[in-house]
Amino acid sequence: MGYDVEPIDKVQQELYCAICYMLICNAKQLPDCGHVFCEGCLQSLAERGTRFLCPVDRKPVNTKDIVAVPFIDRLILSSKVKCINGCVWVGELGNLKDHQPSCEYLPTKCPNKKCNKHIQKIQIDEHLKTCNYSSVPCKYQQYGCKMKLLRLELSKHEKVHNMIERLEASNKYLHESYLELESAALDNRNELDEVVLQNHFLQKRIKYLENKHDEELKKPERNIDKADTKVSRLYFGLLFLLPFGIFWAYKRVATPPEKPLIILEPPVNEFASWINSWKM
Repeated sequence: MGYDVEPIDKVQQELYCAICYMLICNAKQLPDCGHVFCEGCLQSLAERGTRFLCPVDRKPVNTKDIVAVPFIDRLILSSKVKCINGCVWVGELGNLKDHQPSCEYLPTKCPNKKCNKHIQKIQIDEHLKTCNYSSVPCKYQQYGCKMKLLRLELSKHEKVHNMIERLEASNKYLHESYLELESAALDNRNELDEVVLQNHFLQKRIKYLENKHDEELKKPERNIDKADTKVSRLYFGLLFLLPFGIFWAYKRVATPPEKPLIILEPPVNEFASWINSWKM
């Protein structure tokens, strides 16, 4: 294969290989026709045998007769060319090989072993920021996660964190709900205590009113008992005075009128004192 470069100045057509159509690399000349080709291109033709036909004039060629052409190599290597990677470098083709290692536009394999992409050296850093095979820390590192994974696997790992976040949010919500319920239960307990105290007070009040009611109900009975006692005393008082009344009436009727009437007075004073004591 020839040199795949872009010359600055116009190059003779004879310096291009008629097989690969690029500048000749390691020029080899055929003996009879004198045509010059790349060494690698001729080797690809000679793989079928020691003899082959010239690609230009179709004359038979023996591989043993092929000779090198150093003059053409020097002429080609002294040609001014641009960097094949697209940078601004311009120089002789012979110096292009020395420029390649330092060229910022040199296609370079990604440093990540599992990544097979070739990127210009200047773009490696940007590529690593998005490469699926770059090792990156978990975005939850600030919360204590120390895992470093391939970016390709990071989404699965972060899904676990997302689930943990949702669980923590649910746990926080449940905790807040529990605190609210506990506060409400405490308020209800205080209200219940107040109701119990009021109920206890009302029970005492009811008991007091019941006792008072019973007392009020018993008052007529006591009054009746007192009246009965008074009536009994009056009755016995009348029984006590009845004989004296009968005796007084008898004397008044049976005593002759010419004789002075002797009337026995009943013990009125004693009866009056007895009545007064009964009233008390």
